[in-house]
Amino acid sequence: MIGGDAHDAKRRVVAIKSPPGPPDYWITLGRTTTDHKPGDLASPVQLDCSFDKPGWLSMRFKHTIETQHLGNPARCPYQGELSEESRIKVLAYYDEYS
Repeated sequence: MIGGDAHDAKRRVVAIKSPPGPPDYWITLGRTTTDHKPGDLASPVQLDCSFDKPGWLSMRFKHTIETQHLGNPARCPYQGELSEESRIKVLAYYDEYS
């Protein structure tokens, strides 16, 4: 995701569909490979979605993005899907901390 973050470079995020209703948006959780704190979720290497280093997903980097911007190469380029195991862990993490 580009912008909306103190991080100057593109930050890898996972997108979680928000509840239905206007506006149509997704919640994103940012991923870091350089910093983690208690409560962050370990995020292993997953080359299928461009996670080329071990890292952490964090509610500290939670943002929203309008559906129209998902997959937009300039705003939020699509990089792939999480493995089923990681998807389950991310959704449980989000439910626990949101």
